[in-house]
Amino acid sequence: MAPKEESYFAPLNVVLARSSIKRISVAPTVEATRSRNLIVAEHWTKRDLDRVDATTKLTYGALLEQERRIFRSLPVTPFMACTTQSLRV
Repeated sequence: MAPKEESYFAPLNVVLARSSIKRISVAPTVEATRSRNLIVAEHWTKRDLDRVDATTKLTYGALLEQERRIFRSLPVTPFMACTTQSLRV
């Protein structure tokens, strides 16, 4: 009896039986990714705001609060952030 020819189109259970990988990872859902991103962003933001500036010896959070007082608010009506110019090529 001749040996069976190997193919890239073998059924998944045959491929898994021969491979060293015994389980397939499932892709995370969008909601799980969003919640994970929020946790990571919160952690890194807090960490960055707690860092101390070398020249002023204040935390970046304290410096941000000082600067926040002079922030300008956005206008109430929407506006174009960029100028557009039509060109003919």
